[in-house]
Amino acid sequence: MSQDFLSRDEVDALMQGVGPNGAAAERATDRLRTVDLATQERATRARMPALDMVGERFAERLKAILFDELRRTPAITVVALRATRYGQLVEELGAPTHVTVVDMKPLAGHGLVTVDAGLVGVFVDALFGGGRVKAPADARAFTPTEERLIDRIVVLLLAAYGACWRDIAPLAPERVRTEVQPRFVQLCDADEMVYVARFAIDIGTGGGAMQIVLPRALLAPLRDKLQAPSRDDPGPSREAWRAPLSAAMTGVEIELAATLAARELKLSDLLAMKAGDLFPIDIPERVVALVNGVPMFECRYGIASGRYALSVTRVLPTAAASTTAP
Repeated sequence: MSQDFLSRDEVDALMQGVGPNGAAAERATDRLRTVDLATQERATRARMPALDMVGERFAERLKAILFDELRRTPAITVVALRATRYGQLVEELGAPTHVTVVDMKPLAGHGLVTVDAGLVGVFVDALFGGGRVKAPADARAFTPTEERLIDRIVVLLLAAYGACWRDIAPLAPERVRTEVQPRFVQLCDADEMVYVARFAIDIGTGGGAMQIVLPRALLAPLRDKLQAPSRDDPGPSREAWRAPLSAAMTGVEIELAATLAARELKLSDLLAMKAGDLFPIDIPERVVALVNGVPMFECRYGIASGRYALSVTRVLPTAAASTTAP
């Protein structure tokens, strides 16, 4: 039996590829990347401008989703993206926490959406009414009503979150299941690094935090795009357009109206009324002035510089302005 596994022509072809002038060797060198395994954690903590951009976009969409669902305008603060070990994150979450396991299609892996127990209660309170809600101290399961409400919100925000990735990758996250005990969710090894995007939410009666957790290994195929400077055109900053917008708003004409007196009459008296008839009126001490139909000022009625006038005694707070009518 011949001991030659390769023919002479095959050997010559291979030698040409690995030679000093071989094109195959040059192409292989172009694809090589130096990786220092000792610095992987430091690389994980490197800034990811594109991921920060996704978080900012998502916060705006999340505000709209919560307003549509709860009819409350939430205040949302985007906390700086951080990298931590998964085991440490699980210890921080505690129980109970509403944890949704998410299939991050088409990426090969899963992520998490976590909602504080206190925030779950605030959402339910905002939807059905009630007082300030305190987070449950025990590790009880959430009620069916709480589950349905949060699951609905999570499904909506996952669609919004996927849309925020449009300039990076076609992401279509889907809900897989929910858990109350974070330690039962085996997203990855405890020592593996994960990225945590945290959103602090306050709707007036209370608040809490919602987090999106993505393992480092899940985002590895997109690392170059995520670490590259953002190509998204942010346009002028908020401070840049705030001044011209404020200046333009000052020129807008609005209607200021105040009802000085009101009188109830019978329909028969109204039909019998003719020119010259008199009916008494009482001008109240407090007159509410409305701006475009919204109560804004509490005033007193009088005369100033020979002209009838209203003197503003108090600016009505926003809550009163939305509920008070003259």
